[in-house]
Amino acid sequence: MNDEDLKDYRVLAVSEPYARQIDGKVVTSPMMHSNWTRILPTHTSDGPWPIRSMLWVRNNIEVEQIPVPSADLTAAVLRLPGRGVLVVSVYVEGKSIEALKTTAGLLHYLIQRFRQSSGARTDVVLAGDFNSHDLLWGGDEISVQRQGEAGPIIDLMSEHGLRSLLPRGTKTWQGKDQESTIDLVLTTSELADEVAICAIHPTDHGPDHRAIQTTFDITMPERSARPRLLFKNAPWNLIRVRVQDNLRLLPWAVDVQTQTDQLMRVVLGAFHELTPRARPSPYAKRWWTKDLTQLRRTHTFWRNQARTQRRAGQPRPELERQAKEAAKEFHDAIRYQRKAHWDDFLSDDANIWKATKYLKAGKTTTGDKVPPLRKGDGSMTEDKADQAGELLSAFFPPSPARIEDEGVRPQRKAVPMPRLTLGEIEEKVMTAKPWKAPGEDELPTAKPDKDDYTVAKAWRPISLLSTLGKILEAVVAERISYAVKTYGLLPANHFGARKRRSAEQALLLLQEQVYKAWRNHKVLSLISFDVKGAYNGVCKDRLLERMKARGMPTELVRWIDEFCSGRTASLVVNGYTSEQRELPQAGLPQGSPLSPILFLFFNAGLVQRRIKAESASIAFVDDYSAWVTGPTAEANREGIQAIIDDALEWEARSGATFETEKMTIVHFTRATVRNSNRPFLIRGQEVQPKKNAKILGVIMDDELRFQEHMVKAAANGLNAAVGLRRLKMLSPRVSRQLFEATVAPAMDYASNVWTHALRAKHVGWMNKAQMVGAQAITGAFRTVAKTVAMAEANIRTIEERHRQATIRLCINLQTLPMTHPLAALRNCATRRFVSPMQKIVTAVQTVQMDRIEDIHEYALPPWTPRIQVILEDDTAKAVRAANDAKGIVIATSGSQRDGMVGIGGAVCGASHDRPGVVLASYSVCLGTVEEQNPYTAVLAAIAMALMCTPTGPPCRGVTVVASSRSALEVIRRPRKQSGQRTIRQIYDHVNRLVRRGWSVQLIWAPAKQARFAWASVAKAAAKKATQAGSVAEQPTYRARSTTLRLALARQQRDQLPENVGKHSKRIDRALPGKHTRTLYDSLTRKEADVLVQLRTGMSRLNGYLYAIGATDSDLCDCGQAVETVDHFLFRCTKWIAQRDILFECEG
Repeated sequence: MNDEDLKDYRVLAVSEPYARQIDGKVVTSPMMHSNWTRILPTHTSDGPWPIRSMLWVRNNIEVEQIPVPSADLTAAVLRLPGRGVLVVSVYVEGKSIEALKTTAGLLHYLIQRFRQSSGARTDVVLAGDFNSHDLLWGGDEISVQRQGEAGPIIDLMSEHGLRSLLPRGTKTWQGKDQESTIDLVLTTSELADEVAICAIHPTDHGPDHRAIQTTFDITMPERSARPRLLFKNAPWNLIRVRVQDNLRLLPWAVDVQTQTDQLMRVVLGAFHELTPRARPSPYAKRWWTKDLTQLRRTHTFWRNQARTQRRAGQPRPELERQAKEAAKEFHDAIRYQRKAHWDDFLSDDANIWKATKYLKAGKTTTGDKVPPLRKGDGSMTEDKADQAGELLSAFFPPSPARIEDEGVRPQRKAVPMPRLTLGEIEEKVMTAKPWKAPGEDELPTAKPDKDDYTVAKAWRPISLLSTLGKILEAVVAERISYAVKTYGLLPANHFGARKRRSAEQALLLLQEQVYKAWRNHKVLSLISFDVKGAYNGVCKDRLLERMKARGMPTELVRWIDEFCSGRTASLVVNGYTSEQRELPQAGLPQGSPLSPILFLFFNAGLVQRRIKAESASIAFVDDYSAWVTGPTAEANREGIQAIIDDALEWEARSGATFETEKMTIVHFTRATVRNSNRPFLIRGQEVQPKKNAKILGVIMDDELRFQEHMVKAAANGLNAAVGLRRLKMLSPRVSRQLFEATVAPAMDYASNVWTHALRAKHVGWMNKAQMVGAQAITGAFRTVAKTVAMAEANIRTIEERHRQATIRLCINLQTLPMTHPLAALRNCATRRFVSPMQKIVTAVQTVQMDRIEDIHEYALPPWTPRIQVILEDDTAKAVRAANDAKGIVIATSGSQRDGMVGIGGAVCGASHDRPGVVLASYSVCLGTVEEQNPYTAVLAAIAMALMCTPTGPPCRGVTVVASSRSALEVIRRPRKQSGQRTIRQIYDHVNRLVRRGWSVQLIWAPAKQARFAWASVAKAAAKKATQAGSVAEQPTYRARSTTLRLALARQQRDQLPENVGKHSKRIDRALPGKHTRTLYDSLTRKEADVLVQLRTGMSRLNGYLYAIGATDSDLCDCGQAVETVDHFLFRCTKWIAQRDILFECEG
């Protein structure tokens, strides 16, 4: 399909394509192509072949699929200049007059409807396997018995003025001893006059049908496809030099915008000039090789030789035999090469995520191509420019004609915000994803899972904003988020786009309120709102007013004003790029890291409700839900109506729009008498209360049984597992990685919300995915017991994963600051209607969590200057840097032994004129191993060293040497993890020294390298702190990481049932255990297949095959005994030589 010989072809009509139906979706080979649009029939068959026709259309052609109620017909209209061409790929079932009549009828209706719907010139092309003979196209060799069988086709041709283009008598099919003409190309007379050629394609691709090429003399749109940039192969040193050289030549005494434009122009120019571009493979199937091309030519040559002699009436057996041998060699080579290429592809770990995409069947019959769109007046778009205009209008609707005045609102004093620092810019540059660069991304418009893709709102843009300005946007977003956390600028019940505020937490909060209402014999009535085009519909003026009212500095508000102003958009649709268009109402760009936090300011007034027993609300960015409680659902009507009125008032003042059809109302109660089905009237539309609602990805029913959600979770997990199993030849290690990354999350999303409702039958549903996943990892037979298969694959059971998620949640709740809305719920306890939150707390009562540390969203303000940390990748350089340090050098160390954790250090003085000497040392016992760990010990050792540094006259500098690389990494880039308190102390001590003129640096020196001068002294001091009888002088905090690790370690793995896996238990008494991961991870897939058969006893040995009825005898081929695993490994005389080699290798 990338072949140079096909570059001028615009349509490929395929009959009987290779296709399978998996999970209700049609999978073809290939699934997609960068140059072609795949079009499948709109209907599928339940037979062995789901479809028997399809089309591939070049991406530069505007195409619209026409639905046909048949899996044997694929129809599409090509929109060409001044005309429309209906192209139909046809397949007619052989020897079935009924199938022929049905197909002719469908084609008649299709052509008639096409001509009636268009006012321009209409042409028709019908191409495919008609499986019918007639003198009109078959020549004089048609037998009398078969003459006239194509009557329905002849009638169709007469009715619509169609002509057969292929020369009469051209043989298109060849069987074992015969050939005939059953493949046709039929066109209208006007189009037939423009035919340049219609003949058999010179390349014989192997099947019994020959490909037919047809060329029309028609002006076609030019195709321009620009290959993508290969950033991984870019000459970065040359690019760096080119950028530096070009920047020196530019004037910089200009305004900021001009400087930005100059910088972007220089950087983009260097990228496009020096970065290589991808060169597409000449083959659509990447496994194709030149050797296969040569074999195909050989096969074609001998086949043509044999055919020529046969047509001359002089068949030659030696030519027929040579043709068959060449055909067999060609097809055998194809099968081998395709399998070998796939195995090599999957053996590279970098390809595993790419491979998963190949197995996902498309949601539509035309792939990612945007079809003609339906306009507001009911007409369809005519071309790509029309499509782009319709999409732009849908994505960026104009502002409402009238936006109500906000009125007088409270104004908060502006919070302080220092000037930007280079350290913040460097931080965001270094944390950006690799292999990304500014410039056009050349990506298609994305689509969600919708039913009708001819509606513009079924599509949404990918606004990736490929500019260097994203770095600055990320810095500003971080500053705003810090101010929100520090000064409480946003409602506490606003989740999403904020650290440590997840969707699962929001759902737990809502669920807790439902149970609280039930305890008080009340009903909780909830209504959810959906903002139409949330980001794009943000009114800039209202956003700026609300940010200023909530305390954002004036300078920052002005910057946001500029950020939201003067924006333009250009849409890429099916390869067509529209002109830049100014957006008077641009809203917030979806690809910007700044947009989520800004939207929180925009709708903060809507969410601003205290969480009380009577009413409350939550929001996750643009998903807003509010509720009221009362004795009955009817009693809650007034409260729900008040919420609706408030929301509509906010809508009028904000310029936003709520979609009434997406509003959801649910009355949560388990008492039927308290429920109500009475609808609510919103903007003249009735909104009926529902039995369930999908809130933040979880289907919550009115009784909180979660039956529907668990069914959906099980189905999602099974689909993901089946997709994983289709990836043949993956190693066990990679398969397990994919299972943990794709299958498990599909089932376990927000499990803490619904795991309390999990029963044995639900576990059974989900275990289907577990079993398929285990088979994908090890290659175990389907007859292996589920628990044995999961133990061999070393994947956790559903219950284990949920228990571990519960432990993580509970411990994380204990570390939340008191300003978090869930902090007040972590210690609640009741007897009636025990909520899932209370069950979670009860499940970890044995875990010691007194004095556990608080972990805040930010360890330090974003603008805090970072401590200089030297982390050499080369260990020799790292030791040399530590030994070369001058001034005061403090070697630190941590020790963990005899159940205690201690720290120690040695203070040394070093200069150029004299060697260093130990000035002092210290030892401190921190506490037990149930509270601290080596990582927190190193942090404490560094803090102690800096605290004890005298603050006298400044010296040359202070160097602290530590052996924990992870500890120094978090000091350099503090995050929300254990040890935050100590990290803040370290920065406080460093700032104290810096203010007095000292310089401070931290250096990593590996602990295993004894060449660092003072490492042994520091280690000895640390060990002294953990001697027998050592006690912490002052109890410190309990580290979250230690608490979590110990809590998870105490969780016992589920054991194999008593009567399951007798063979496996005899071989491996430690099952289940982590050792199976080590066993399989070093093996290839083929080796794992053998190992799992031997370990489970279910193998391709006669003893097992006889038990399942797959062979006639259970005896081994040696004839001595039943062929079991024991016999095969230790006693079979057929394998003595191999057994001796194995014993010699093992010594």
